[in-house]
Amino acid sequence: FLCASRRCVAHRDFGICRTNVWMNDDEGIQVAKNIAAFTNVPLGNGPGLVPIFDGRLPDGSRVNGTLPPISPDGPTLTIRKFREDPITIIDLMSWGTINSRLAAMFWVWVEGLNARPANFVIAGGTGSGKTTTLNCLGMFIPWDKRLLTVEDTAELQVYHDHWLRMETRQERPDGTSSITMDDCLKSSLRMRPDRIIVGEVRGPEAATLLTAMNTGHDGCFGTVHANTAQETVSRLINPPMEVPPIMMNALHLIIMQSRINVNGKQIRTITEVSELAGLEGSKPRLNTLFKWNGQSNQLEETGVPSKLRERISKAAGVAPRQFDEMAQNRQKILESLVQRNIDDIGQVSTVVQNYYAKM
Repeated sequence: FLCASRRCVAHRDFGICRTNVWMNDDEGIQVAKNIAAFTNVPLGNGPGLVPIFDGRLPDGSRVNGTLPPISPDGPTLTIRKFREDPITIIDLMSWGTINSRLAAMFWVWVEGLNARPANFVIAGGTGSGKTTTLNCLGMFIPWDKRLLTVEDTAELQVYHDHWLRMETRQERPDGTSSITMDDCLKSSLRMRPDRIIVGEVRGPEAATLLTAMNTGHDGCFGTVHANTAQETVSRLINPPMEVPPIMMNALHLIIMQSRINVNGKQIRTITEVSELAGLEGSKPRLNTLFKWNGQSNQLEETGVPSKLRERISKAAGVAPRQFDEMAQNRQKILESLVQRNIDDIGQVSTVVQNYYAKM
C-alpha cells in the first residue's frame, strides 16, 4: 500500500507491516499515475482527468488509487497480488474453511450428475473469501461445458479448458462510454454458454442473471455482499437489484462465508448453506442445510431434507440413495487428496475431470 506517502505491506502471515520506505506526495502521485497508465486511466485532478481509479495490471493484480482531494492526506495506491498457485478446494479443506462432507456436496451440486447443476450465490462481507471459494467451486465444472465469466475487474482464476472472460468498463473523461455488468451479461447470453459466473452481483444484472437461470442456464454462480442468507434474499428482491420474487425459484442455494474469531484468531469459513425452498406468499422460504456451531467451532449438517437432492436425482434418473452414494464416493476422493497433500490446481483438476470420464 502507498498511503499518505508511506508504504505498507499486507503480509499473508504477519498482517499489515509498516516499512522504512518513504516518498513525498509528488513522488507518490507520479507513481500512481504511472501505474494507472497500465489501466488506460488518465489519473489526475483537472479537466479530462479522474482522481480515482480501479483496474487490473498486466500480471492480473488488482489496483486502486486515489489522489487529493479525494484522499486529502495524500495519494493512495493499493495493489492486491494473487497467488501464482491458485487455491484449490483441497486447500480450503486443509485450512478448515470447509469440511469434506460439504466439499463433496458442492462437487455434486456444481456438476449436477451431468443432468441438473445447481444455481447459487456466495454471500459475505468484504474480505471473507467469496471469490476464493468461487474459484475453487469452478474447478468442478466439467471441461466439456463452455464457461463464461463476467466481472467488474477480472480476478477469477478458474482452471477450465473452455473459458471466456468479460470485463466491464467505466465511462472516461474523453467520452468513452461505459460498459456495465448488465451489458456484458446480456451479451454473454448470445454466446451459448453452458455455465455463467458473475464476479459480483450488485445491480440490474441480478435480474438478468436470474432470468438466465429461469430460461435454462443451469449452473450459474455469483457473489453478493450480505451478512446472512435472509439478508441476501432481501437484497436480491429489493432495489437496486429488484429480482421478482417468483424468479427466485431458479436460485437453489445461498452459501454464506464470513471472517470469524476462533480461539483468538481470525479465520475465513463457510458459516451457512441454505436452500431456497419455494415461496411463502411473495417471500422466498429458506431451508438451512449446514450451519456453523459457535460452541464446537464447526460447520454442521442440520439434517433438513434437501429439495435440491430430489431435483438432481430426478433429473439424472437415479434414486436418492444412489445420489448419497455418489456424494460419499466423492468425499472419499477429496479426503484422499488431503491425506496425500495433493493441492496443486492441475493435479486436483485432473482427478476431478478423470472422475467424470469414468462415469
